[in-house]
Amino acid sequence: MEKSFFQIIDQNVGHVISTLALLIVFYNHVFFYEIEVFLICTCFVSVYVWMLWSSPSSWNGYRYILVTLILIAAAFTVRVMHIEFPDKNLLWPLVCLLARAQPTWTRTTTPLAVLTGVVIAFLSATPKILYGEILALIGVYISIRSLTLLKTANQENQRQLVELNQAHAELQEAAVHSMRYAAITERTRMARDIHDGLGHHMTSLIVQLQALKLILPKDPAAAQESIMELLKVARKGMEEIRAAVREWSDDEKGLGIISLKGLVSQTQAYSKLHIDFFQHGSLSEWTVERSTVLYRILQESLTNILRHADADHVIVTVEEEHGSVRLTVADNGTYSGKKPLEGGFGLTGMRERCNSVNGHCSFTFNDPQGLKVEAVIPLTRPI
Repeated sequence: MEKSFFQIIDQNVGHVISTLALLIVFYNHVFFYEIEVFLICTCFVSVYVWMLWSSPSSWNGYRYILVTLILIAAAFTVRVMHIEFPDKNLLWPLVCLLARAQPTWTRTTTPLAVLTGVVIAFLSATPKILYGEILALIGVYISIRSLTLLKTANQENQRQLVELNQAHAELQEAAVHSMRYAAITERTRMARDIHDGLGHHMTSLIVQLQALKLILPKDPAAAQESIMELLKVARKGMEEIRAAVREWSDDEKGLGIISLKGLVSQTQAYSKLHIDFFQHGSLSEWTVERSTVLYRILQESLTNILRHADADHVIVTVEEEHGSVRLTVADNGTYSGKKPLEGGFGLTGMRERCNSVNGHCSFTFNDPQGLKVEAVIPLTRPI
């Protein structure tokens, strides 16, 4: 995840302030002493500045151990060679830098920080142990460590949020593709029904017209009866055309209702379920968001029925009333209503989908047996 400009500026400002603090602490009185003391301070400051400006992700446990042991050995060497060294807190910044290590290396850096604190206490034991400084060191370590953990947790939350948004967008896109596939499947089925039904009537009509051409000169009375039969066949075909055009006209309003019908047809084709689909009244055009919610609820309901209900008959009803669309899925499964329905992941997901568009979803006993899922979704968002 790329950092923003302000995050980079904020991090660099913190590094600059920490570097200035190191310089002030180490070089506060150093210029009043010999050049060797100045060089010692410069070596320690250089190591600390390098650790400070290095990315925490570039460090590992072995590097922390190596640098810590080198600095502790250097501090002991300075104490042996210069017992009156003016700054007895050479290792304080090391504790702070160990505290800002990534949580991955906590098992390594925490013992190193404790070891460094023990060394600081030992170096401060001449002429006496400064308990206030030790307590201050512990407080500084805990504070920096807490801030580091909080920052890492915030970064992880941001990363997971980005991944979650990407996954949500991919799921929404997959849902739309699934709906379109179901719609194509349903339209293919309707085209096949039209071809089979209307094609049969038209073939019969053509055959009878050809026969009528031969009968008419020889037997006008029989031809008259044939004309009546031809009219019946033509009217029957016209009824089928009107029904198909009416259904196609409704479906062209959007993917909503036809995707539900396509899902029902697919489920019925690949299972032993007998599903009756009823559409009461005319339906308005649904948004893609609401169509997706209804499609997913129907899909989850049918999946639960196939997995758990042990049902063989399902009734799906869709209707609009009072500015809302109502989807009802009722089965004749094994649910008896005697025990409370356990809210698993699927049922919870259906409720959450409805809530996301200001709707609601309920699960009730379908007398005499089975479960009834009812989802009610407003067609427009409340102002």
